[in-house]
Amino acid sequence: MNRTLIEREEAYRALAALWDGGRFPHTLLIEGAPGSGKRTLAYEAAAMLLCRSSGGSEEIPCGACPSCRKMEKRLHPDLTVVGPEPKKQTIGVDAVRAVRENAWIAPHEADRRVFLIPEAQNLTAAAQNALLKLIEEPPEAAYFLFTVPSRSALLETVCSRASHLPLREMASPRRLAVLRHLRPGEDPALLERLAEGFPTVGQALASLEDPAAQRLEADAAALLDHTLHCERYALMKVLAGYERDREGLSRLLASFRARSAAALAKGELSALQCGVIVDIIEEAQFRVSQNVGVPLLSAVAAARLVQSASR
Repeated sequence: MNRTLIEREEAYRALAALWDGGRFPHTLLIEGAPGSGKRTLAYEAAAMLLCRSSGGSEEIPCGACPSCRKMEKRLHPDLTVVGPEPKKQTIGVDAVRAVRENAWIAPHEADRRVFLIPEAQNLTAAAQNALLKLIEEPPEAAYFLFTVPSRSALLETVCSRASHLPLREMASPRRLAVLRHLRPGEDPALLERLAEGFPTVGQALASLEDPAAQRLEADAAALLDHTLHCERYALMKVLAGYERDREGLSRLLASFRARSAAALAKGELSALQCGVIVDIIEEAQFRVSQNVGVPLLSAVAAARLVQSASR
């Protein structure tokens, strides 16, 4: 199986421990930021559940049995992936009713059936309520895997019936190592900038195919550089470039925060400076969400950032 993004990470070790200890839950909620590898981890969990290896000294999933080979292609008959209906962005009650019916049907080939709901925050409230009885008293052979950016996106009644597995953010050196492994022929300097500028490997990889994301990453690097050199008007100019793109401004601030953490790790910022900068970024993100004008936001943030760098 492809474990490039999760191998040796805390979440994968926790998943393997659940399996090895015979404590794998019938309902597992995997939480992580976009691009953090939560879907990859969910498919790895499904492969564990469907692998036909006898175990023993072999690793599970073995990657060699017919079941694992089908999982490589995402074509296993005992894996059901539940998503929104065509032309819809939500997962409604009808989809959940189909899951409830199929959950009681015996597996086709494996010993278990797995129902994967990636981006489970798309479940409507009614659909989540329709799931409660099923995940509280699941059929013996049925397992349910949910991925969400935050468990707060689901009803607490659903969360309380599931085991929770958070994907913690990788440190930038680890992100860089993974990027180098995935893109060995890429410009090393570019990969280093991406590892520092994006909080997850998935987002960094996506930016390689997206000129707008590369521009955003360059602007985030400029924000940090202007902050370190106390260049107030240069800071304002970068931020003002997103006056008509509030969503882009939110992503820029998130990338700036990731770069600040990387700068702390490299000794370019003190812990006090980094803490103040993060506070400023979080306040700016809140103001963006409240539709505060970008010119005012830029002026206030730039002044405070310059002040923070002089500490």
